[in-house]
Amino acid sequence: MGYSEQFRDYRERRGFTREQLAARAACHRNTVINVESGRPVRFATIVGLMQHLGYPKDSPEVKRLAHLWLEAVAGVRLGDENAIPSSREATKPNAIAAELSGQRLSRGEVELLTFAARNRKVLNALRAIRDLVDDSAPTRAT
Repeated sequence: MGYSEQFRDYRERRGFTREQLAARAACHRNTVINVESGRPVRFATIVGLMQHLGYPKDSPEVKRLAHLWLEAVAGVRLGDENAIPSSREATKPNAIAAELSGQRLSRGEVELLTFAARNRKVLNALRAIRDLVDDSAPTRAT
């Protein structure tokens, strides 16, 4: 299930129509339709709609949507370690692995972070999510 289907499920569980949610969020009905149809939307838009559905931005539901949205944006199944390309460079001790070794991350987690660091689209999406959940982070227009 992708983020759009999951979002629709959350909306329907709360008993809102698309029109009701749009009115409550003070946005156009097409915004909700865009999210539910998988059209490109900023994650901040999804978080705002989820908050109007009554889900806090640090809720498990929003975290689930963040994961699914990031997979859609990156075009990679992040939950599947086999989807992360391995290379000799990624498995050798390097600056990233050395920096993270004290964090007790698994090899798969280090490879995932290395992959994200090498792919600007994934990195930008991760930054957007971080900025949303970290109220102290500076916000930027994208």
